Amino acid sequence: MTGLVLILYGISFILGILMLVRVFRASVLDGLLCLFLPFWNIVVLIKYWKDPDHDIKLYFFGQIVVIGVAVMLLTRLDHQTARRDGTLQTASADAGDSSGASAPIDSAPARPAASRNERPGSGSASASAPRSREPDTPARAQTAEELAPPPLRVVLRAVTFQHGGMERSSAGFQLVIPDHFRGLSATDAHRLEASMRQTPDIREIAWVAHESVALDAPDAWHVSVRWLPDGWVAGSGMLDPWQLLKAAQHATSGRLAGSGGDLIGYAVAPSAEDGVYNWVEERLPAGAPASVLDCHAIKLARRGVLEFTVAGQPVGTQQLCGATVRLLARHARFDPDADYTAAPPDSGPRAGYALADLIAGTH
Repeated sequence: MTGLVLILYGISFILGILMLVRVFRASVLDGLLCLFLPFWNIVVLIKYWKDPDHDIKLYFFGQIVVIGVAVMLLTRLDHQTARRDGTLQTASADAGDSSGASAPIDSAPARPAASRNERPGSGSASASAPRSREPDTPARAQTAEELAPPPLRVVLRAVTFQHGGMERSSAGFQLVIPDHFRGLSATDAHRLEASMRQTPDIREIAWVAHESVALDAPDAWHVSVRWLPDGWVAGSGMLDPWQLLKAAQHATSGRLAGSGGDLIGYAVAPSAEDGVYNWVEERLPAGAPASVLDCHAIKLARRGVLEFTVAGQPVGTQQLCGATVRLLARHARFDPDADYTAAPPDSGPRAGYALADLIAGTH
């Protein structure tokens, strides 16, 4: 049933893409509004209702039907899981009551009557020995299912989404969350990663996602915000995309988050604007059938580097994910004493790599 739900979500995603294509052909403004304002689809539906070239009735209602069926299947799956868990708990409780009634753990054995020849104060060795309170049988070891982290949808109900801003006073910066976006603290982000069987990233300080993105959907995406506290990074000089690409393709590991695998090339070459360095890599992860995109934006500070990354996106989405990481990087604010300076500071740590090494993953 889970596989069918994933297929339905995939069909919903394809219908959404086809709907956006028709809207963008009609109006770029309407297309952008549909991306960031989910209810705008209704406006577009009414606006182009009788336009045979741009109406979205088929895709719009088809997506509603597909999502409805997927939600119905998920609800049924939740009910089956809850019913199974309740049955197991009832059986376990019945078994515990039965064993406890036949042989209570804390009950003491009956003491034999004293012998007629036994004098007062001369108790036997068995009578003076302390009574053991250890259980008759060892405690049951937890199963792998019991030790496993809770499902993603359960964790999502417990996390706290943040709006407006997220401050990291120890590093001297503040993340300003734009309108229609929401953030998650590092603690909540690590809980979500654990539920997805991913190793939590110790340098990750937040997740930021658009409010229209369901983080438990198969096509969910988010921006991973990381702080690299390595010190001041030399960032002078022009970026040479060709030299960076050659160096990156021979690098064995990198400091930035990403999909790993082999670097095919730059979908968007590295460039700088208003103190923000950004680029988009096309990578082929190990064992993957198709390449994916990793969108990066970094902002240098006096004591480290603030990184914004969207990893593992389908080829062709470089405009959306690239614009998103640039937007968040431009909204980052550093304290005056933590802001980047072109000249190395008189005090404080210095990173053992330059800007070009950070982008290419070398040194």
